[in-house]
Amino acid sequence: MEATDLKYEYWFVGYGIVNPEWVENNGSGWRAGRIEVNDNIREYAVDEYSVLFKKDNAHFEDWCDELISKDQLSLEEILEMYKRQTGREIELWQPS
Repeated sequence: MEATDLKYEYWFVGYGIVNPEWVENNGSGWRAGRIEVNDNIREYAVDEYSVLFKKDNAHFEDWCDELISKDQLSLEEILEMYKRQTGREIELWQPS
């Protein structure tokens, strides 16, 4: 396989938020998970990005599962590309 054949695929792995104190302080409208980054060479994730975002951005999960890129994208690049392609912005949780 030549370097030009390398590609990166992404997918979202979701988690439930089970900490009742966190939910009480921040509300129940959040989704937790990670975006796994895989290349077409290794059988395991080469990187991952943890995310916590509003549940009403559920379309983002499906969009991530379809994302393929020639170069590995950072979380910021993924969020910018999502906004450009869908017109939707992801509201990430920020600690107070």
